[in-house]
Amino acid sequence: MQHAELAPTPTMPSRAQRGRHVLVETARVGGVTVEELLGPSRKPRIVWLRRIAIHLLYVEYRWDQSRIARLLCRDPSTISDACRKAWELRHNDEEWARLAMNVWLATRD
Repeated sequence: MQHAELAPTPTMPSRAQRGRHVLVETARVGGVTVEELLGPSRKPRIVWLRRIAIHLLYVEYRWDQSRIARLLCRDPSTISDACRKAWELRHNDEEWARLAMNVWLATRD
């Protein structure tokens, strides 16, 4: 399934490129594929990594939750819940915070 936000085109807007880059780097750093992040898996590791991507897009890159929902093919309420849980992880899980920082650093220009 081709995701509209991820379809490569020569005129791709900068924000769409940023979204793809965050997903690619989250997958790379986390040792999974972008397809796994976008897919229906509810495996704890995939959900955990997906929350990193959501957190970075929402907090660091200031994407609104509906845009993130479209990118990840998720319901906006799922993104809202993930944002809340990511905030908790950021402050209570050192491994998650370290991995999120590594992804963030990899996405910086």
